Amino acid sequence: MIKKILLFSFLILFIAFSAIGCTEEIPEDETYATEDEESLSGPFFFLNSVMDVRIFDEDNDTEEVRRAISKEVQRIESLMTMRDMNSDVSKINENAGKEPVIIDKDTFHVIERSLYYSEITDGAFDITVGHLVDLWGIGTEDQRLPSEEEINLSLSLIDYSEIELDKKNLSVFLKREGMMIDLGGIAKGYAADRVTSVLAEHNVESAIINLGGDVYVHGDRDNRDFRVGIQDPFSDRGEHMGIYNARDKSIVTSGNYERFFEEDGVTYHHILSTKDGYPVQNNLVSVTIISNLSIDGDALSTAIYAMGIEDGLNLVNNLDDVETIIVTEDKEVYVSNGVMDFFTISDDSFNLKN
Repeated sequence: MIKKILLFSFLILFIAFSAIGCTEEIPEDETYATEDEESLSGPFFFLNSVMDVRIFDEDNDTEEVRRAISKEVQRIESLMTMRDMNSDVSKINENAGKEPVIIDKDTFHVIERSLYYSEITDGAFDITVGHLVDLWGIGTEDQRLPSEEEINLSLSLIDYSEIELDKKNLSVFLKREGMMIDLGGIAKGYAADRVTSVLAEHNVESAIINLGGDVYVHGDRDNRDFRVGIQDPFSDRGEHMGIYNARDKSIVTSGNYERFFEEDGVTYHHILSTKDGYPVQNNLVSVTIISNLSIDGDALSTAIYAMGIEDGLNLVNNLDDVETIIVTEDKEVYVSNGVMDFFTISDDSFNLKN
């Protein structure tokens, strides 16, 4: 019989289960399994992140599931990365201002969904930010502080309304030369959703997907909710400030502590404003989105961070099946209307504001 696993994520979100004791007992820097348990599945790599899929079913052909997941993740990355000249994204960018590009239906779906979130967030989420992201290079060996002239040029190329979609032919056209789309803010979520579909196709009933902070809890844990620890943005990875109880839910966190660099005493993080071209400065340190689909959580976590507390909460409270937890630099915690039925703060240095 395939053995069960206890997993504690050491990436952006820390996973705990209601069936075990307090999380402080688990080492922060390693994946944990008891002596009589073994890992059913290991990491996959996707868009410079580690995807860890853990399956808890006792009777399942885990190797077959692993192969199916690996194949699907590789397929999605080959379509949506900017690092492969043959990807859909690279072809779209290469032909900006020239001609439409026929692409895979999955890439088309992700771009179409991206435009929906651009619309409802008034451009706070915008995949045409590619030139600006490339300019800053945050998280790469080329990261730097661009000149104001360079930033202004990049800003002139950001406009989601300049993306032309042809659903009948599955084609995408960037209307102006130099424009670049970057699906890095949403493709991870879609990949997690596709892995969830693979699990369902193989009749997996209980599992966790962790893709660099995009966490999806599939099913339940011995008829109990999974307990997901929300990352403490002021502490090392693995420490949490609250617990969210969930099943069949995506929990995605974006924060200014994820990727950044310092220059002349100033910290520049990776969440860039589509309005002024610089890292967003609004007193927030992290935004967590709880939703049914990871693609939605991925896009919204970035957008709500950029929008700020008031506008962000107003948006989430008017969306179905979406909740948010917002943490400020002062350790104040703002939550949407339905959060407190499932969420508890576990660190009393944080102050719940509503």
